[in-house]
Parts: sequence; structure tokens; C-alpha cells
Amino acid sequence: MKKIVTTLLLILWVVLILFLSFQNGKDTAKTSFGFTHALLRFFLKKEPDYNMLLVWNGRFRLWAHFVIFLIYGMFSVLVIKGYGVRLNRAFLTGFLSGIFFAVVSETGKLMIEGRHCDFGEMRLNIMGVLLGTLLTAAFLYKYSRNCLYQ
Repeated sequence: MKKIVTTLLLILWVVLILFLSFQNGKDTAKTSFGFTHALLRFFLKKEPDYNMLLVWNGRFRLWAHFVIFLIYGMFSVLVIKGYGVRLNRAFLTGFLSGIFFAVVSETGKLMIEGRHCDFGEMRLNIMGVLLGTLLTAAFLYKYSRNCLYQ
């Protein structure tokens, strides 16, 4: 049952990545500005001004690239390891598949109105996947070693 749930979560996460990546320029701006506006209103307890919204929107967008792919890296290692694959292969497979999605999500924007391929964002995506897969693999390695010695 855990395999099915984690696999479904990974599939839903990939759908979210592809949905956000392949929105047109107008829709992605609306999504990110809406998210930024809601966060700033929550933390400031007042309406943010437009300049603040612009500054923080750029920051949130960059962090979103990193965090979304970090979570992908974590899910992918958990799912692959859950099917009995050795940890080093689960890490490698999760990392390589994450690189694939990072490249696809950025280069695919070339075909979408109002979007562009940004190699800086692609780098952030890959760094997020790397950290997510490394952290998860390290946790699983440590957890499995602790279980052996108890």
C-alpha cells in the first residue's frame, strides 16, 4: 500500500511540475503573483505595495524552482527504493530522472507563448534534485544502518 501511495504522490508531483512549467506567460505570471501576494499579505498583515510585490515575486519564483525539484528528488528516491532497488541505484535513477525533468521543464518553454528557457532556473532545478536525492539517500542509509545494529 505504501508503494502505491508514494508512487501516486510522485506522479501528482510530476503533473504539478509539468503544469507549472507549461503555462503560458500570462498564466504563469498570474499564478506566481497570486502566490506572492497571498504570502506577503499573510506575513505583513497588510496589503503589499507593487514594488515589494515585484521584488518578492522574483525571489519566490527562484526558490520555487529549487524547492519543487528538491521535493521531486526526495519522492523519486523513496519511490524507487520502495520497489526494492538498491540505494545507490535509487539515488542515481532519481537524480538522472530529475535532470531529465529539469531540462524538459525549461526547454519545453521555448514552444510556449510568453515563456523562455532560462539556464539559471535549469541549474536551480538540478541543484534542488541533487540535494533532495542526496538528503533522502543519506537518511535512508543512516536509517538502515541504525536498524541493523539494534
